[in-house]
Amino acid sequence: MKHLPRLEIKSATRIIEHGPPVNCLVAISAPLEHKNGYVFMLADIERRCKATRAISSLFQETTDRLTRRLQEQSHLQHRFEQTLQALNSDLSHIFASKTASPTQLHAMIGVVQHQTFILAGTGALTALFLRKNIKQHVRFFDLMHNLASESGPPHAEKFFSTVLDGTLCEDDVMLFATGPFQTYVSLEEAHPLFTTLPPTSVLESMDASFPIRAQSAVILFQIKPEKSVLTGFGTSLGVKESMRALSHVEEEASKRLGLQTPHMQEAFSHLVSLVRSGTTKERLAFVQNAAARIWKGARILASYAFRVASNAAASLVSFVGVLFQRGEKRKRGFSQAMSAWNRTWKTGRYQFFRLSKSYQIILVVCAVLLVALSLTIYAVRLRQRSTASTQTFMTSIERIDGLIDAAQASLIYNDRATATAQLKEAEITLQSLTIESENQQQQTEEQRAALAATWSDVRRVLSPQLTRLMVPTQNAVGTNGSLIFASDGSAWRINGSSVTESSIANASGILPRRATAYKTDTVFLAADDRMGRYRAAEGSIQSVHINAAESELSKAIALEHYGERLYILVGEQGQIYRHQLVDDADYASATPWLSDSVTFEKARDLAIDGTVWVVDGSRVRHFDKGREIGFAQTAIDPPLQSATAVWTSADVPELFVLESAQNRLLVLNKESGELIGQYTDPSFAPAVDLHINYVDRNAYIVTPNQVLLFPLINTIQSYGVRP
Repeated sequence: MKHLPRLEIKSATRIIEHGPPVNCLVAISAPLEHKNGYVFMLADIERRCKATRAISSLFQETTDRLTRRLQEQSHLQHRFEQTLQALNSDLSHIFASKTASPTQLHAMIGVVQHQTFILAGTGALTALFLRKNIKQHVRFFDLMHNLASESGPPHAEKFFSTVLDGTLCEDDVMLFATGPFQTYVSLEEAHPLFTTLPPTSVLESMDASFPIRAQSAVILFQIKPEKSVLTGFGTSLGVKESMRALSHVEEEASKRLGLQTPHMQEAFSHLVSLVRSGTTKERLAFVQNAAARIWKGARILASYAFRVASNAAASLVSFVGVLFQRGEKRKRGFSQAMSAWNRTWKTGRYQFFRLSKSYQIILVVCAVLLVALSLTIYAVRLRQRSTASTQTFMTSIERIDGLIDAAQASLIYNDRATATAQLKEAEITLQSLTIESENQQQQTEEQRAALAATWSDVRRVLSPQLTRLMVPTQNAVGTNGSLIFASDGSAWRINGSSVTESSIANASGILPRRATAYKTDTVFLAADDRMGRYRAAEGSIQSVHINAAESELSKAIALEHYGERLYILVGEQGQIYRHQLVDDADYASATPWLSDSVTFEKARDLAIDGTVWVVDGSRVRHFDKGREIGFAQTAIDPPLQSATAVWTSADVPELFVLESAQNRLLVLNKESGELIGQYTDPSFAPAVDLHINYVDRNAYIVTPNQVLLFPLINTIQSYGVRP
């Protein structure tokens, strides 16, 4: 009997509370499905913490998620670091809300699996590791001391900052507890207590030895050699030895029962003995006679088969010839072919019954064997193709899963370029899959969903929390954050999550086509190529005189106010005109601002922060002092196709680009071109304009029938946007 060279991990969890509870204790030990291991979480949340329920729920969800994600081929360290990163992010949001402090939380999370362990923790906890050395002396290791010396005090941004891992051996013991555990159980008594009893009995004994007023959550792991298992047939574990033992038993049983050989074999043996007992002439005559009979039978069978095959081929050719005829010839040809086929069938049947019974049996057996052989060859080849196809499919699935894991690991180290290349390779592999069953279809859909989720992380896709402000007139053209202006001259005031019509005097009949903010006012380009201005102090829209260039207003695409100057983009002329505001009333003569010869292909909007930004189809163009200086937009993924609007300001480090064609709002760093995030929602499809209230961190997406309002700070701050 041999012992399987594996270790068995035994676990027990207990919350010991003697007296009224002081703190909130969490102790979770979840077994890994189809694996020898556990995921565990231990926490001591102080009473003064106001987010106890949220933290407890977060720890439970994290433990469940890590348990599900640890598949058979999963990389333990990558999965653990990914889970730790998400947990640190969620805890940082809780700490940022001022309902909890890192000093109020003492926690540890880890995985014990097969012959390894990995854990992370911080705070005042007990983490003991007991191991026997070569001389069978017990050594105690304080794992919590090692974690604390490397990580230092807990941080709100990265609560779990240090990861500790190691290997497991036979008779190892790991104990994790909250509170002053060593004051209740001495180290001299610890090892005999932990190794002589099962884990549950150990914790029950400890519970009984605790003082009247004590509180502690305890998780205990014992590493034991797996019990001997007898497998196979006989006293051996190997497959070959088991089969030999089984064959030997069958032979012995056959000898004892005196089983006879089959009748066919017995008759053949008797024939052989008769041939051997005769003289040389007799044996030669017997062989010649047998050979002659065999040759005769073969000729008869071959002749019959040839006649049947030739007649069948002739009948088939006549049927094929009929297909190329028309009208009466086709009918006559079909009748003749049927007659020929009937003659062939009758002739073959007659010849078959003329044969002797032995030849008939041989012929039927040969036909059956031929059909069976053909079906067997077909089935074997079909199975081989199916097996090869299934193996190829599973290899591709494993390849895709590995690439997704590798991409997620690259994201941990902020290597987006490598992650992008890995996901593109996974996408190509996924598209090349050949699906032959519902199970394969389900696996493909699961991989496609995992790939899409990882793409969202790489591309920093964000989901906005929308508030929809409906515009009854369904012809909105712009907003300044407090009023929504429509192309029919009406205005609607924003009241929280609803809008009400605002009674604004519009004696000049200005019908806005494009709008831009100027201080607390709004300047319009009207549908009839006039200029108007909404004066907030007076609550009215008034006509404004402007000394425009030829065809400037009729071909104007967008306008933007910067200081006391108005800039108007005229795409067909490849020019941006600048107008000086005079006496806070009218605009002076147009001055061409661009000094370079510029061609705009699909320009839609411009924004100014001291320099000028223009969105032109698939390009974000940057100008300074009348010259184009360029802008790196390689970080935008997927690439820009047709930008709709752009917004920025002098004291804002970000550039906001609206692209309704791909239902998204891009947030870019103006200096580096880095993609900070992209908000996506199908409601962005009909968007026509964009407004950002950077003080309140609110975005306004203007569509003809509604304005979509959503906050920016809670989502883009995690990608590096300053508060």
